[in-house]
Amino acid sequence: MFSIVIPAFNEGSRIAVTIFDIQKVLTINKLEGAEIIVVDDGSTDRTAEMTNKTANVSLSHPQNIGYGRSLKDGIEMAANDIIVITNADGSYPPEMIPVLLNEYQKGFDMVIGARKESRLSGSFKKRLLRSVIKKITEFSTGNKIEDIDSGFRIFSKKEITSVFRRLGNDSSFTSSLTLSYMMGGKFIKYIPVDYKSNNDKENMKLRIRFFNTLLSIIGEVLYYDPMKIFMLFCGGLLVFTMLCFTIALLTKWLLFSYLGLGCIFISILFFGYGLFSVQLRNYFTDK
Repeated sequence: MFSIVIPAFNEGSRIAVTIFDIQKVLTINKLEGAEIIVVDDGSTDRTAEMTNKTANVSLSHPQNIGYGRSLKDGIEMAANDIIVITNADGSYPPEMIPVLLNEYQKGFDMVIGARKESRLSGSFKKRLLRSVIKKITEFSTGNKIEDIDSGFRIFSKKEITSVFRRLGNDSSFTSSLTLSYMMGGKFIKYIPVDYKSNNDKENMKLRIRFFNTLLSIIGEVLYYDPMKIFMLFCGGLLVFTMLCFTIALLTKWLLFSYLGLGCIFISILFFGYGLFSVQLRNYFTDK
């Protein structure tokens, strides 16, 4: 059997409906033995009260500490090795849980419910930031990533707890998990799912979420393949160098020539640091 872990923060008006919908799907598919765990992350509404009435297992944080930490605590409490995570607001379709479970049992290390692109609404800024993250991660892994931070997925408790210390306690948890599995050579399957966007919730602290995700991605790449990060910085510096030399030729300003030469020197240093970091990583890996 499996456990369903649901992090919740101020979802008192929706959590009961979400759990009821999940239980209905489990009953129809004869999966009644599945465990439902809700982690209330310091909510100030009736989330804890509603959770205690409907979930099999519930846990309440005394204060809001983060989406990732809620998932970690819920996963550690789970009685089963197979873990399904989903959102408390009903944004992911519970009827797809048996589909993800069926794919997982084919031998994949993780099955992700990839939100259909047409369902991912938001402002231009949000779409731009999402695109930047997507390009960086695809460059880092060398693979196409359909949905890096979907909160609807299935995996093994035993496998994920081995990488807990590298996964963020905030909203970057799912993106760093995807990257960790991909760069660790694990098998990942994407299943397209519908998604009900909660714009009010998703637009909160957008820039903070973006930088948290970016930092977690950099951390994972530095752990698995540090040379790619250094190559990315070197590439950016060389582009800036070409721009400086072009301006210097057009304006005859020596300042831009010096800036260009400085960027070349810094890019060489970055490249050297990259080579050193790879050798250092190989040394400790071999030991």
